[in-house]
Amino acid sequence: MMISFRHKMAGLAAFCVVLLVAGIAQSNSGKEHLQPSEASRGFEAALYHDFKDYIAKRRREISAYRVFFDPQKREQEIDIVTPFELKPANSCSAAGPRRAVVLIHGLSDTAFAMRDMAKAFHKRCFWVRAILLPGHGTRAGDLLDVTYQDWEKSVAFALSGMKSEADELYVGGFSLGGLLAANAAVMDRDIKGVFAVSPALSVERAWQVKQSVWLRHVVSWADTDVADDYARYEAMPMNAFAQTYLLSKAFGRNVIKAKAQRRSLPPVFLVQSADDGVINGKQNERFFSQDFLAPASRMLIYQRQPTVVRNIKDGRIRYISSDLPDHKVLGFSHQGLHISEQNLHYGRYGDYRSCGANADRAADQVARCREAKNPWRGEVFGMDAATEKQYPEMARLTFNPLFEQMFGEIDEFLAHLP
Repeated sequence: MMISFRHKMAGLAAFCVVLLVAGIAQSNSGKEHLQPSEASRGFEAALYHDFKDYIAKRRREISAYRVFFDPQKREQEIDIVTPFELKPANSCSAAGPRRAVVLIHGLSDTAFAMRDMAKAFHKRCFWVRAILLPGHGTRAGDLLDVTYQDWEKSVAFALSGMKSEADELYVGGFSLGGLLAANAAVMDRDIKGVFAVSPALSVERAWQVKQSVWLRHVVSWADTDVADDYARYEAMPMNAFAQTYLLSKAFGRNVIKAKAQRRSLPPVFLVQSADDGVINGKQNERFFSQDFLAPASRMLIYQRQPTVVRNIKDGRIRYISSDLPDHKVLGFSHQGLHISEQNLHYGRYGDYRSCGANADRAADQVARCREAKNPWRGEVFGMDAATEKQYPEMARLTFNPLFEQMFGEIDEFLAHLP
């Protein structure tokens, strides 16, 4: 999900009324990243012979139509955003059942966002494929006409190609990708388990997101900012929010249908931050307890409390402290649970720091955040005034200091699957 969504949607309905009354027409003239390219067409599985062909053709598409963050680093950017796969090492042949997982990035992200999880699964002898959702990796304008059905088709394509390669098939994703993963698991009975990180099963302030379904016909863009990060978009069409909302509604209907048919859903490993400024974490917790009923399912909730406890009503839910002063971390954000602290881009000493430059944050706060050698980190969106005053250099946490511990929990989840 867009990191500054909460702020930039505020007042949008009123703005659109002004547009309607004044009859003002939007223009993207001179803003190449807002113009759709040939890559904006829908997803057709028949275009690809196999996943290797899919990677090659998507790479050519990125090369032809991407608006580059830094044209001097063209090849590096193509490498970063292109979908990829990691095949198990030969030493894995006797390590048990052949396992495969398809990983799905979030809205505005690219395949790069799933690299750390891909490496961790590969280390555990999984065959890993990370896809690039339609409309992503090229320019934000390519999300103007995309549909959630295009996203569903691309996930189904990646999954179908893995079924003959594995004894156990899994699917995982972050945010929008987590929603797509959960939805695929409801629809596809061959999926053995789901890994959902900050899944967009329900979006905070859903009434605002719901308005995007009709607002997209009035105003094209929720945000037209130029990116400050080479691995994701900053500009975001209203249609992208609308499609995410429509997909969440379709997911809910699919769950109800599965329950009516007395069809059990596969086990899910769900990770969520209680401080998430984008996703409705409480609603995700309700989804987990009411719909993901497999005894093997597990949910981790990171929240600012001093002890590690289990949910009294649902012992499958575990709460872990996200108040880590030794790490200079004050709560976990939406954006970083799936990223390792050692990540060369989003990690603690990576080449990118999220300071809220394109959000409603004051310029002096952004400057202090950028200049700090090793700032405190947390969820800066929705942060209360007292915390803002106490930690004026606060940066958004773009990694998970407990990433390895999280995969230890995933190991336990896998060990207890039927």
